[in-house]
Amino acid sequence: MPNKKLSNSPLTYVLAQIRISSVEEISSYVPKLQEAIRKEFPIYKKVDIQTVELKNEAAPNIQTSTQWHFKDKESLVGIIVDRQAITIHTSKYNGFDAFNLQIKKILERFNKILEISLSTRVGLRYINIIQSNLKKYVHSSLLGFYEEADDNFLANVETTHKTEEGFIKVRAIHPRNATVIHQEKLVPPNLITSADQLSFKHYGEVNKEYIMLDIDNFHQKQRDFNVIDITKTLSKLHERIYKTFCVAVTKEALKNWK
Repeated sequence: MPNKKLSNSPLTYVLAQIRISSVEEISSYVPKLQEAIRKEFPIYKKVDIQTVELKNEAAPNIQTSTQWHFKDKESLVGIIVDRQAITIHTSKYNGFDAFNLQIKKILERFNKILEISLSTRVGLRYINIIQSNLKKYVHSSLLGFYEEADDNFLANVETTHKTEEGFIKVRAIHPRNATVIHQEKLVPPNLITSADQLSFKHYGEVNKEYIMLDIDNFHQKQRDFNVIDITKTLSKLHERIYKTFCVAVTKEALKNWK
């Protein structure tokens, strides 16, 4: 997530999501959307997602939503489209400038087809898995409380801050001998559906003890859909994430990951 990508970065997964005014007939546009990006993203998949809503003693309400996934031939970069959002995600991050430029190109092509009226939320999220020298590399406040002798624990720390750009959430999950992430995908549970579409084969197995540092920064405001404005907002969100990351980890960590 730094401006210059760390050569030994703990970063495993990055998402940018732009929520838009609802396009209820999005399915009818999918063939044109696919054609607009088919050369760069030739792999296509339609995914139906079921969610269960529980209200008091009423019977569970099962709702189904549909996503359309497009990804490159290596399954390292993907696009997710639904009626209210466009998400670009990657399991092999090559720096923010390249990522933001790719987002810009995708949004421009999609907007020519969809003629989107409004953006309602712009978000950027980075997932890091830190697996060694945890006490030396991670700020003590993110390690959570546990007894040194305890060989089985799960510490979970979450903080939300209001910023000039919107809100930033920092989550640190610190388990020892506890499975709380998708072991093959290296992401938190609520991102498994999207991450399952990409390849994470270039990462090794996760240690029994690690810190998952999840930084989620978003700007929530309704405004006219403008690609340049969105990329500028993403740049501001990225700068805030970078500053937060540098506080969350130590100078020694940054030096060793450089």
